Amino acid sequence: MAKRTIRDALHELANERGGCFTSKHAARLGYGYPNLTYHARTGNIERVGHRIYRPVAIRPSDHKELIRLTLWSSRAERSH
Repeated sequence: MAKRTIRDALHELANERGGCFTSKHAARLGYGYPNLTYHARTGNIERVGHRIYRPVAIRPSDHKELIRLTLWSSRAERSH
């Protein structure tokens, strides 16, 4: 059986959340800001909002704005 990579885990996480994940989700998997910045620059992931990303291999949801706002608002609630 093939070893599960961080990339696989991020894709799984994104699939569970309408195609997106937050930088906090990525950090919990050991995927820090330098990795996110690099992969956003190279086109592997798309930055869809402040600290919210989508793997380009995952088709955007028809409700992408709602998903983006939900992820953003849940992050904002925990920061205050």
